[in-house]
Amino acid sequence: MTLPALVFYACALGALVCALLVVSSRNVFHSALFLAGALASLAVVYLLLDAEFLAVVQLLIYVGAVIVLVIFAVMLTAKVGLSAAPQTNRLALPAGVGAAGLLVVLQRWLLATPWAQAQASAAADRDPLAAGSPNLQALGLSLFTRYVFPLEITALILFAALVGAVLIARKDRP
Repeated sequence: MTLPALVFYACALGALVCALLVVSSRNVFHSALFLAGALASLAVVYLLLDAEFLAVVQLLIYVGAVIVLVIFAVMLTAKVGLSAAPQTNRLALPAGVGAAGLLVVLQRWLLATPWAQAQASAAADRDPLAAGSPNLQALGLSLFTRYVFPLEITALILFAALVGAVLIARKDRP
């Protein structure tokens, strides 16, 4: 096994462990830090898959901006650290069963999908990003033409999260 393959598997395992710690940690602040670790591990995986731009965007936007926003929201919320807040979840078993079912469905779907090179060449005719290694011009053109609606929805969701964090943190609530 080569060194890049070992680093890939180590980062993939690190991302998986951090993701499990995000949902199993009892402290919200620690969950945010584990989320940063999972997202940073995914950035390394993107680097190893020759998606340098995506790795840099992952680090700047998700690890940099979103995690800082989450940590500020956690720190501004006064009632997070109270011991009276329930620390267990009554729905852990149904959530685990649902997650296992989703895993089985996704596994069957991924194994049944034909991953042929012919599909990649046909997709290259429709989408400039699908052709080999995309450049920044093709990425920008694709973001502001074909994928403009998901980009705007993502911006609205992040804005709503910011406004919600400010409203929760207000001291003078009626």
